[in-house]
Amino acid sequence: MPDISLLQQEYYGAEEEESRVPGILSTIAFVVLAIVIGGYATAYIYDQMLVKRTAEISENIKNLKVGEVADTVDELKKLGTQAKILKELREAHTAPTKLFLAMEGSTHPSVFFEDAVIDVAARKIKMNGIAPSTAVFARQAEIYKGDERVAAFMLDGIGYAKKPAASFQVNMEIKK
Repeated sequence: MPDISLLQQEYYGAEEEESRVPGILSTIAFVVLAIVIGGYATAYIYDQMLVKRTAEISENIKNLKVGEVADTVDELKKLGTQAKILKELREAHTAPTKLFLAMEGSTHPSVFFEDAVIDVAARKIKMNGIAPSTAVFARQAEIYKGDERVAAFMLDGIGYAKKPAASFQVNMEIKK
């Protein structure tokens, strides 16, 4: 066996240990490189697939009959407008009926009215009426006070028309 100095022995022993470390590091670096290249390839293929799918969807959108859809939407808007107008007309025609029914329900059978001014939009009524007696007039005031359809009322111009008949003017507001 050749004579190897102690310094040389340390050098040759360190070489064996050092040779393993670079081998492990190069293996790890190679695995990381393979993962990075695989990830890049996967992302590139996925990107190409998405570009192709986007092109297909764009072609499908171009092939749609947009003009027919727009015409249909316009027709639906017109029908919606017509339906809204018809609803408003129906409500405008039924509102006076509701007011007349409220007036009829809140009027004593013996009381009659000579004239009336009706504001349907504001749901206000101004009427001049005659009650056959002051007792019936007092009962009429109680009916207005107790009627749930009447939001507010005020009696003015109270007087005698022909004794015992009482004339009066009522301003009332009907609840919605």
